[in-house]
Amino acid sequence: EPNLALTATGTLLMGTFDGLLTSSDHGCGWASAAPSLARSVTGMAVDAKNPSRVVVLLSEGVTGGTFASELWQSLDGGATFQGLGASLDPSTLFLSVGISASEPARLYLSGLPGAGGGKSVVFRSADSGQSWQSTALAGTPGAAAYVAGVHPSNPDVVYVRANFTGSASSEGALWASNDGAKSFSEVLKKAAPLMGFAARIS
Repeated sequence: EPNLALTATGTLLMGTFDGLLTSSDHGCGWASAAPSLARSVTGMAVDAKNPSRVVVLLSEGVTGGTFASELWQSLDGGATFQGLGASLDPSTLFLSVGISASEPARLYLSGLPGAGGGKSVVFRSADSGQSWQSTALAGTPGAAAYVAGVHPSNPDVVYVRANFTGSASSEGALWASNDGAKSFSEVLKKAAPLMGFAARIS
């Protein structure tokens, strides 16, 4: 399903396999955001405290079993975009992005390595994507994991959800980290896929 986001200017953004689309009329009409963003959009996040800031993740397979992945950022509600951070690992298909509202330079990504065990990996950056560290998630290899949410006031608290599909059954799991994605603990497991996540912070 496509990624959707609403910015501070009222612009709607939709990520598709063909690129990023924008709408300024409540979704009645859509246009391509920019030629540089006309590739598969796998993740998108809006800064909760600054909804003019949007981070878009592009990731798609290329020849030789590798992937071309990039982060782009808008600071004007989707009107213009600039490349963000350093090059991303070409051996990983990146699936989602999360941003910290309380620490703007903190970014999280999830991805699935194209080879070598297939366990989903969560990447973290404290410098706007200039450098990355990673942690592999425990669980069944081949499960696609997604950054479900980042705590609005504590950038070290992040949630990741994933679904496992086998020949006989499927199940979903939710992981939580309290140390900036250096380690995770499983906090929920269900005998059905987890299709979404929302956190109520009091």
